Amino acid sequence: MGLKLEVIESVNRHDDIKIGLPSRDQYIVNYIQTIKNLSKVGIKVICYNFMPVFDWFTTDFQRS
Repeated sequence: MGLKLEVIESVNRHDDIKIGLPSRDQYIVNYIQTIKNLSKVGIKVICYNFMPVFDWFTTDFQRS
């Protein structure tokens, strides 16, 4: 008996993908491979959070 994960919160994407730099192509290949690897170990859902350049952040950490 153990913990079985089927969903993960997010897979980080390199900023070069988000801002469309020419180097993004290799990072996209890497991202696709990461998704395939997660599938092989039983991950069925990846929650997708696409924010340009930054992921979630707040300007006032005292309020978070």
